[in-house]
Order: sequence, then structure tokens, then C-alpha cells
Amino acid sequence: MNNLEVGPILAWQDCKYLFPVTYPDTAEVGFRVSEVKSDRILCEARIFSKKHNRLVAIANNVIMPYSIKSQSKTKIPLEWIDAIEELQG
Repeated sequence: MNNLEVGPILAWQDCKYLFPVTYPDTAEVGFRVSEVKSDRILCEARIFSKKHNRLVAIANNVIMPYSIKSQSKTKIPLEWIDAIEELQG
């Protein structure tokens, strides 16, 4: 990220744990962008235990574009929006 003018930072996150995961287990994580605003991306994640065949955690987070040069948040670069649309269809 040394060459980037704008990089992503995790601005906020919460997680609700629904069921304990213990070793050995395989956790599958699903992640999606739920909303794109001018200065932030709202995301949702779900974690699923293969061993217990159930949902074990629900997480929400906010990713913000951060200007390395000005050391402050900034607007989302259009390339990010294009990449999100391409990945999520």
C-alpha cells in the first residue's frame, strides 16, 4: 500500500457470536457489501461452522477510504465502486 494515494481502513466493526467454534473445525466466511455511500462502504459477514453445520457469528463493518497524503478520510474512488459491482454482480 506504499504506492497508494487512498487506501481502505476498517473504521468500525461489530460481531455477534452465536455458537462457539472449537478446534478442529472449518469455518466458512461469507462477505458482501450491503451499501456504498460517498465516503464509506457498509459490509456484512456471516461465519458458518462446517463441524456443527450452523451459523456461528454475524459481523457488520464499515470500510472507509483513507487519504495517505492528507491523513484523513476521503470519497470512495470510482475504481472501488466498479470493482464492487463487478464482484457482486
